[in-house]
Amino acid sequence: MQTLGSRITSKTLAGLILLVPLAILFIAAIQIYELLEDMAAFAALELPFPPVINALIFILLGVLAAFAACLFTGLLMSTRPGRKFASFVEKGIADKIPLLGLLRNLTMSLTGSSNSQLKAAEINLYGDGACQFGFLMESLPDGRFVVFIPGAPAVTLGQTYIVPPERVKLLEVPITKVVNTITQWGTGAGDIYKPS
Repeated sequence: MQTLGSRITSKTLAGLILLVPLAILFIAAIQIYELLEDMAAFAALELPFPPVINALIFILLGVLAAFAACLFTGLLMSTRPGRKFASFVEKGIADKIPLLGLLRNLTMSLTGSSNSQLKAAEINLYGDGACQFGFLMESLPDGRFVVFIPGAPAVTLGQTYIVPPERVKLLEVPITKVVNTITQWGTGAGDIYKPS
């Protein structure tokens, strides 16, 4: 039976677990409101609306401009000179920056535009039955696999290992499911193993 002290402690911790995220959200909302007002003032939009509405219009215009720039760049990249430039950037720059290469591979796999080997996997690093979620990055000429084991909840930070193929079980699920599970400290892992 719980003592009064332990019950008070557990109830206090339960309240803390609820109140801390709410306080963070409240502080973030205040900061976002102030940022919106500052952006509207900086943009010097002379619109007959309150400062927050002016800031929202400014942000919407910025998002539309960013979308148009990305679309235009994507269209340029589909041309022959654009593909040559993209190949140069990929080989000359992206492959030399480790995190950028991983982010590129993840993004391309998530959008379905990748022909890389990046696949979601369950990896038994030490052969003791304790498995981890990770990604198959590459197959080596000797048959071993290069795998990346991300840390939770930061999917872009982790360790790279070389393991024998019998320690890697490919998961027949979209990479997004594994990424979501890792970023949520394992919550939703049941969806990865549901029969399709």
